[in-house]
Amino acid sequence: MSAGPVFSGQPGQTRTPLRVMDGRTWPALLATTLLVGASPALANEPAPAAATPASQIAATGTASQDYVGREEFEWVQKVLQAQQRKLAEQEEYLQQYSDMVKIQQEQLDSYVAQMKRLSAAVTPGSQTWPQEQPRFFRAVYKETPPPDGQQIAQVTGEVEKPLPEITIIRDKGGALLPQGQMVIEPSFSFTFSQVNRVEIAGFSLLPAILIGQFELTESRRNTFTVANTVRLGVTNDFEVELRVPYVFRDDEITSRPFGTGSAQDTTRALSDSNLGDIEFAGHYQINRGLNDWPIFIGNFRFKTRTGEDPFEVARDQNGQELELPTGSGFYSLQPSITAILPTDPAVLFANLSYTFNLERDVGGTFGDVDSGDVFGANFGAGIALNERTSISLGYEHSVVGKTEQNGSDVPGSDTLQVGSFLFGGSFRLNDRVSFNVTTSLGATEDAPDTEILVRIPISLSVF
Repeated sequence: MSAGPVFSGQPGQTRTPLRVMDGRTWPALLATTLLVGASPALANEPAPAAATPASQIAATGTASQDYVGREEFEWVQKVLQAQQRKLAEQEEYLQQYSDMVKIQQEQLDSYVAQMKRLSAAVTPGSQTWPQEQPRFFRAVYKETPPPDGQQIAQVTGEVEKPLPEITIIRDKGGALLPQGQMVIEPSFSFTFSQVNRVEIAGFSLLPAILIGQFELTESRRNTFTVANTVRLGVTNDFEVELRVPYVFRDDEITSRPFGTGSAQDTTRALSDSNLGDIEFAGHYQINRGLNDWPIFIGNFRFKTRTGEDPFEVARDQNGQELELPTGSGFYSLQPSITAILPTDPAVLFANLSYTFNLERDVGGTFGDVDSGDVFGANFGAGIALNERTSISLGYEHSVVGKTEQNGSDVPGSDTLQVGSFLFGGSFRLNDRVSFNVTTSLGATEDAPDTEILVRIPISLSVF
C-alpha cells in the first residue's frame, strides 16, 4: 500500500509536498516534528517558502512526482543543528552533576570505612580512630547559575582533613572524642625550679644598709609526677575526664645566716612520694565552627585534695617541714573556655580560665586559710607537618592572688606572675597510639624553670 503525499509548512502558507521514500519516513518525520515542538528556540525558526505551487501538486497527483525542495532541506538541517547544540549543553550539565556525585560518593565511602573501623573495635587490639587525630568536617558548596535558569550545586574542592594535635592545651579542652571513644593516657612529667631568697629580720638604716639578721636561702625542687588520665566521649559534643597522679618530690634547701658569725652553709634534703590530687573534668563543644567561626569548647575541672596535705605534714620545733606535701590542700573549681580556629595547615587556639581555690578552716594555729584564686590564659598554634607529625607553640600566663589567713593578707605573700613558653610535638605511631612531648620554659621569676611532659594516648572504642 503506497503512502499519500506529505506536505510541509505552517497554516496559512503554501504547503510543499515531501517525497515519501518508504514507510520508514513517517517515524523520522514524526521525530523531527516532536523535536521542533519540544524546543522554544526551534519553534521560532521560520518555515521555508513554498517551492511548488499547489496547482502543480493537484496536476501530478502521484507520490513519485513529490520532491523535497532545497529550502525545506536547509530548514530541517537548522532544526537538527539547534537540537545538537541543546544536547551538547545538557551533556555538559550532566557531566558537572556526575563530578559532584563522584566527590560525594568518595566522602560517603570514607564515612562508611570509618564506621566499619568503629564497629570492628570491640577489643583493645581492634583498629580504631586515633583520638589524637580528631576530624572536623565542613561541606562547602557554591551555587553556579548555568543558562536557562538552572541551578547546579558544585563542590568547591574543600575536603575533610584532620586537625593537627595541639599537645599544649590537652588539659584545657582540645578537640573532643567522638561518642563511644575512650582514651587511656599514661603520662610522666618532670619539673625543676630553683629559687634564691633572702629572709631579713631587722630594719634598714639607709638604702642597701641592713641592721639585724638576714639569711640567704637557695632552694632546688625536683618534682616527678606519674599520672593516668582516662577520657570518654559520652556524645559527639560531650567528654568526661578523670586524672589520677602519683607525685615524687625531692627538695634540697641550702641556707647561710648572716650577722651571726657563722660562715657554714646549712643544707636540708627531703624526699617524699604519695598520691596527688585527683581531678575530674568535663568538656562540651558549643558550636560546629561553620562560616569561618572558631570552635568553642566549654570546660569545667574539679580538683580534690587527696594528696598529702601541706598543713598536716610533720614539722620540727621551728616550724620547718620534715615531710613534703604532694597536694595543694585545697579543693578547687576551674571553669574555662577554649577557642580553636582551623586555618590550614595550622590551628590557632586560645584559652581563658579562672580557678576558685575554696577557703578552708585548717584549725590549730593556722585558722581560716584562703590560698588565692588564679586567673589564667594561654594562646598559640598547632601546625601539621605531615599526616603523622605536628608541632605546637604557645605561651601561658597565670596570675595567682595573695594568700589570706583569717581574713588578712599573710605577711610576705604577694601576687604571683607565672608565665611560661610552651613547645610541643606529636607523632602518631599507629591508628591507636600517639607519642606526645611538651616542654615548658619559665618566662617569669615565679614560674618553674623548666617542665617536660611525656604522654602516650591509647585510643579504644567501648560502645
